[in-house]
Amino acid sequence: MDPTTVPTVPVDLSAIAGAENPLITKEMVTDRTGQLGVAEPYIVFEDGVYHMFFDVILGYNPDTGSTADEIGHAYSTDMINWTYTQIVLGEETNGTRAASPYVMEYENTYYMVPDRVGDVIVYQASSFPLEWELYGTLLSGNFVDPLVFSMDNIWYMTVSELPYNSLSLYYNTSGDWRNSSWVLHSSSQILPETTTEGGLRNGGMPIIYDNSVVIPVEVTPKSNNIYGEYTTWYELSNLSPTTVTVTNKGTAVISQYNDEWNGDAMHHISYIAVGDGFYYATDGYNWNNNEYSIGIFKGATTTNPTDPTDPTDPTDPTDPVLPTAPLTMEDISLYYSVKNPILSIASITDRVANQGIANPYIVLDDGTYHVFFNTIQAYNPTTGVTADEIGHAWSNDLQQWNYTQVVLGVDTTGTNVASPYVFMYQDEYYMVPDLSGDVNVYKASSFPLGWELYGTLLSGNFVDPLVFVEDDIWYLAVTDQPYDSLSLYYNNSGDWRNNSWTLHPQGSIITATATESDLRTAGNPFYYDGAVVLPIQVTPTDGRYGEYTYWYQLSNLSPTTVSVINLGLAVEAQKNEAWNSDAMHHISNATFGTGNIYIVDGMNDGIYTIGLYTDLQQSISPPVAVPFPNIMNPILTTSIVTDRTGQSGIADPFIYLDNGIYYIFFEIIGGYNASTGLTADEVGYVWSADLINWTYGQVVIGPSLQGVRAAYPNIFTYENNYYMVPDIADDINIYTTTDFPNNWTYYSTLLQGTFSDTNIFMIDDVWYMTTAEAPYMNLSLYHNTSGDWRNDQWVWQEDILIGTGDEYSYRSAGNPFIYDDYIIMPVQVHPGGGMYGEYTYWVKLSNFSTTDVDVDIMSTAVTASFDGGWNDESMHHISHADYLDGYVYLTDGYNDGVYSLGLYIEDYLV
Repeated sequence: MDPTTVPTVPVDLSAIAGAENPLITKEMVTDRTGQLGVAEPYIVFEDGVYHMFFDVILGYNPDTGSTADEIGHAYSTDMINWTYTQIVLGEETNGTRAASPYVMEYENTYYMVPDRVGDVIVYQASSFPLEWELYGTLLSGNFVDPLVFSMDNIWYMTVSELPYNSLSLYYNTSGDWRNSSWVLHSSSQILPETTTEGGLRNGGMPIIYDNSVVIPVEVTPKSNNIYGEYTTWYELSNLSPTTVTVTNKGTAVISQYNDEWNGDAMHHISYIAVGDGFYYATDGYNWNNNEYSIGIFKGATTTNPTDPTDPTDPTDPTDPVLPTAPLTMEDISLYYSVKNPILSIASITDRVANQGIANPYIVLDDGTYHVFFNTIQAYNPTTGVTADEIGHAWSNDLQQWNYTQVVLGVDTTGTNVASPYVFMYQDEYYMVPDLSGDVNVYKASSFPLGWELYGTLLSGNFVDPLVFVEDDIWYLAVTDQPYDSLSLYYNNSGDWRNNSWTLHPQGSIITATATESDLRTAGNPFYYDGAVVLPIQVTPTDGRYGEYTYWYQLSNLSPTTVSVINLGLAVEAQKNEAWNSDAMHHISNATFGTGNIYIVDGMNDGIYTIGLYTDLQQSISPPVAVPFPNIMNPILTTSIVTDRTGQSGIADPFIYLDNGIYYIFFEIIGGYNASTGLTADEVGYVWSADLINWTYGQVVIGPSLQGVRAAYPNIFTYENNYYMVPDIADDINIYTTTDFPNNWTYYSTLLQGTFSDTNIFMIDDVWYMTTAEAPYMNLSLYHNTSGDWRNDQWVWQEDILIGTGDEYSYRSAGNPFIYDDYIIMPVQVHPGGGMYGEYTYWVKLSNFSTTDVDVDIMSTAVTASFDGGWNDESMHHISHADYLDGYVYLTDGYNDGVYSLGLYIEDYLV
């Protein structure tokens, strides 16, 4: 290939045959330790060898004892197999931290202009590629990620200045860019931060054309503050010292929204000519591993590589990622990259939606996901009216969701409005909602927030209408009063938006039975060759309203014929005390990557919320907890306890969020009660509104109150009541209160014996218990099929973790994460030759039945620090509560005979 040839953008990246990304990882760096990853790669080709320069993030240099970002080097002859050499620019070699190593050739010599978080300095290769020396300073100040290029014999520099949110342009007309004759361009900030995007910084190598330059620019969206989540191509044209035109040319690379190496951010791309095409080096970030790594792709020109296909126009039944029918819950799983449910009553800001939000429809438009749903009997404080209305939320990444407002309400419709089926027809959006009356259609006057009445399709008393097309004839599936059976209408006028609808000769195509009723549409249609598949919600006679949803296939469709087949369950109540425990009565989809994202509703304890599933393959990763930023652990010590004296520590913390207040219940170890003269382990609590300032309450479980010593205060709610199952080193008892957080009274006994550290949870309508029985070597699993966990009908199932000489004293160590069909729970461990509870594992339990369960030790949750600190000798507990879009954690730590408590946070929230 002509070396002056450059790629055109946007670029469609694809995998290289025989190469599995990432190709460059932190493990390849052999002269540093502890680095968090490798990132920001630049590639040059010299004498048949490809050279990659990249940032080694916060590596520890054992020779100097310093930790810093530095520039590493690797080489390859085929762009697939890479050999690491050494750090070539850094603290030891050049006395500076360095990143983003932009390397270019000028007058037959290589130069590097790295990011030093300060002055813009240029280094010259004294012996390429390994030795570099200071050449000079271009700009003085506080700059990051500089990029230098030439156009029409004038040199230009794009760079970000403190606070690093916007991209500025400088020029140099001296004829040599390597001096300090740089002047701020008259346009100054050519890419200023916006209300939606910040962190605009150079994100790779420039592509220089005859009359313009295209630069990749990394972006941090303000909706979720994921640093460098994606990178955008920007074209700079009409370049002169006084003029510049900036054009967005589309997305370069973007996080892949999975748990792979590039699942959470991609903030850099550079290219190199290979053969008759181009290869691209990108970096990627994975939150769960807190690691950057580098991948190599080949590229081909495309018209728009990043806009997902939008399948919302029913007149075009072609869907390149259509799921195989029937889709079941075995084919999809919770979207692990978010914390489900993604939307709840807490999301709604202009109504008080005490009963929840439901019936979501998801639409993909111009790279943004829009969800329309109904608020259930929500109160409008402005008008004083309570009604079902249609709300809207949006997201660019499926992770951070932004509620906007009610977009169709009783003020427009004159009645309750629900089930907002939204779709595109002839390049315009329409909504056909449930009005519990006529079937009306609304047209978007200003998508997504403005809607106006277009017309009436059917007059009567109907709910949950769904419009779709087959062989140029329109059909309407709808449920008529008394809302038990599903009817079919057709319209062969050529335009569905009129009232030319006729009841199909078969009338009710799906009818209620003695065991199932309330048959109503429950999501958007799926189009297949010769058939349409509809989700249909069902209420079993002996169950809950909308407890599950079926797939029904309609084939042989014509104005006189239709064949109807039940394809089986789509989604169903999970019966696990989670957000979707009691009912799942809706599912709709949109294209996501190479598959689909599914938005569903779920009901628990009478409240509906909304969650995400996907049919893309995902890996289950354990949580990653790191110390809470800007505080000094331990946050709580024995001194917080004011109604006992002489205690040797506080441990076993359970953090619980209730009405905006965080409570921590914990064991007070060996406290002396001056009122009774007793010394015992007891349970006390503290509370805080900000996680920083904590106020002590009192002892709530102990000998003077309930006649028991107590530890491990496992607290949770069930059917809107508070329960605690503490470790009393005896029977397993339940305590409850109607005066939270005080005044706990005995409720019942679950098991008699000598047990410690009990967890209780539900999976698929069966209750399970993990506990340790004296002598506390093994962790046991019990089950209860009575339907109510609060009785003594518990049956031993098996010992799921059995103590050995290497590890023993397996005990529950905090509240579990409960998912549809598995849990992840912390389990404390006593290693042979080590300390009691020296570390805690994350353990996954899955494939539950009353005879079997799969057990997988996933990773270490917390462990002794061995650094002389508060947690030097052991960490044997970790509990969690909701915080922002993730979790906050409470841990305990032991050192020199004293337990204290530390505050941690989900790593990606830092």
